[in-house]
Order: sequence, then structure tokens, then C-alpha cells
Amino acid sequence: MDPEVQIHPVAADAEAILREQVAALLGVAPATVQVGRLCPRCGSSAHGRPWARAAGRREQVGVSISRSGPHLVTAVGRPAHLGVDIEEIAAVAAGWDSTLVLHPSEHGQDRDPAAQAALWCRKEAILKADGRGLAVPMASLRAADHPVRDLPAPEGYRLALAAW
Repeated sequence: MDPEVQIHPVAADAEAILREQVAALLGVAPATVQVGRLCPRCGSSAHGRPWARAAGRREQVGVSISRSGPHLVTAVGRPAHLGVDIEEIAAVAAGWDSTLVLHPSEHGQDRDPAAQAALWCRKEAILKADGRGLAVPMASLRAADHPVRDLPAPEGYRLALAAW
């Protein structure tokens, strides 16, 4: 089953949305679902990778969150490794530095701002899915080596999902 990806207004309560999505996936009451964050580097629960689990259940559920402009994106599914990213094309283009993003084998794939944003989204989704986040240089990985795909996005944005 493919992960469920939803787009919401950025002001929406991401934890409440994840709780509802996980509850629906597992067939449990939302009140039984706990959500939080955990930073793999420092152990903080104030930031880091999101997680969710239902009380008394052992199933692993992957969750991911991304925000850009007026959009909040949530992803929930059975793959334990799940990452989603949304980016505004203009914002990525304004700060684009191919040496920070592109693997040596990817040079030339950043032909226009939309392609740049798509590459950024794919790589950030991959790094979220494997739990390392932006602590790992994007240029050290090739997007083509990972199970990541582009999804339909609002006008002026790019959206990608990595899942395994």
C-alpha cells in the first residue's frame, strides 16, 4: 500500500493530522496514537524526525512532515522509512548552489528552476526517510539510487516522496 500524502494549510496542526492519519491506517481511535519528534544526533524531542505509534500496537508506521510557504505536507504509511518534502521553486532558485546539491554524476540535471527544486525535494525526502536529514551533504548522494518519486504539487512548488 502506498503512503498517504496530504497537503494542508501551513497553519494546520501537524501532530493532530498525523494522529488522524495513523489512526485511520491502523483502524484505531486517534486518542490512542502518540506522535512526537526525536533528534538522532542529540536525543532532543523538540526537533528531529517525527514518529507515531498507537498504544498497544507493534506495527511500524512511517511518518514525515514538510512545510513551505502556505503548505504543510504530511505522509503516513507502512514503510518504516518515509520522507516527504515540498519546496517553492522560486525559493530554491534564489539560493541554488549546484556544488551543495548535485552529486558529480548529476551535473546538468539542474537545467532550470523547476528541475532544481525537484532535485532538492527528492534529496531532502531521501535524507528524511533514512533519518539523517540535512546533516548529510546532499551532494554525497545520487537521487537515482533511491526509491523516490515526484508527486503532484501546488502551482509554483515541487513535491517528492521517498519510501522503503
